[in-house]
Amino acid sequence: REDVERFYRSFYAPNNATLVAVGDMEEEKQLALVQHHYGPLSAAKLPKLRRVREAPQRAERTVLFRRPTPSERVQLGFRAPSFADPEYVALSMANEILLGGRSSRLFRRLVREQELAVEVRGSLAPFQDPGLYEIWISLRQGRTSAEALQVLEAELGRLQEELVPEAELEKVKNRVDLAFLQSLETAGGKAERIGFYDTVLGDAGILFRRREAYQAVSAKDIRSVARQYLRTQSRTVVTVVPGEGDQS
Repeated sequence: REDVERFYRSFYAPNNATLVAVGDMEEEKQLALVQHHYGPLSAAKLPKLRRVREAPQRAERTVLFRRPTPSERVQLGFRAPSFADPEYVALSMANEILLGGRSSRLFRRLVREQELAVEVRGSLAPFQDPGLYEIWISLRQGRTSAEALQVLEAELGRLQEELVPEAELEKVKNRVDLAFLQSLETAGGKAERIGFYDTVLGDAGILFRRREAYQAVSAKDIRSVARQYLRTQSRTVVTVVPGEGDQS
């Protein structure tokens, strides 16, 4: 409990917060409300955070867990750039090619065509610091992670060697742009996106420049980030197989 309270006192303070107000309002009344609710709160002495630079990962790491689960599951983690890095945009588009919806390459291969998995998804961490690009695969009963990894590696290799066809890239760009616009349809959506960009990047205006950056990504950009970040020697693979609990 003491650790939780200390963390709260250290970071949950007005001088470490971003407040966003959107919608039909009177500015003076809104500012008065802000002053009323936040004015009495004391500022915190914010700790100085150390920026740690991780050493590059030069060999694949694997972990296996045995758990009482009906089917195997596998998760892969790749080192990824920070949200501010221009390569983040291209890598997120690569994720859309691989895992963006039911017509994406890996969903089509793993779930629909070969029926190896019941679910497959990917996520790219939107952090100030470098993070992870993660892929999760939930296998069908009786199918193995080795079978799924074989398909995955074939698709990653294809992305690293071949340029994404223009029609496929255009479809992905349309999907990303639609999601961007839908995220701004409501007042709450506008506030969330403005607050996120201001907090993480220090400039809410980057939100709209990021939209342009997604549309400017080329097939060569996607191939380049796939070669740089989606390499076997720099990934970590966690596999869960049916059985009693142990780890190797």
